[in-house]
Amino acid sequence: MPSVTSSPTTITSDASAGDIAWTNPGNAASSDDTYATCALGSEQFTHRLNCQGYDFSAIPAGAHIVGVAVAPEAKRGAGAATYHSLLLVVGGSVVGTDPVLGTESLTAADATTTFGGSSALWGLSLTLAQVQGATF
Repeated sequence: MPSVTSSPTTITSDASAGDIAWTNPGNAASSDDTYATCALGSEQFTHRLNCQGYDFSAIPAGAHIVGVAVAPEAKRGAGAATYHSLLLVVGGSVVGTDPVLGTESLTAADATTTFGGSSALWGLSLTLAQVQGATF
């Protein structure tokens, strides 16, 4: 089954979740060693890093969405850190079943962790129009 990979064009620090805002959230758009950063204290969480505007125009008309994989590249500074939550944005709303268990630790070096997969729909019924929308 073919897959399409894309990076977001719009990234914001979303204060609706978490304690601390991201600095330079737009730097998370690509793997170029320029980082979105957040300085956390003990028991603090980052704002949600809201990524939208993926280019999925290569998905042909009539295609059925059967899975979504999200593969963020991340690293931590000093101390321990884990992924806390990862959800989809569909039509501008944060939705879906969160695949993060809270046990996916970040390392001191860049590493990619894949959430979801070729048959993971995140508890949703996604349409082609939704994933090709600007607010996905």
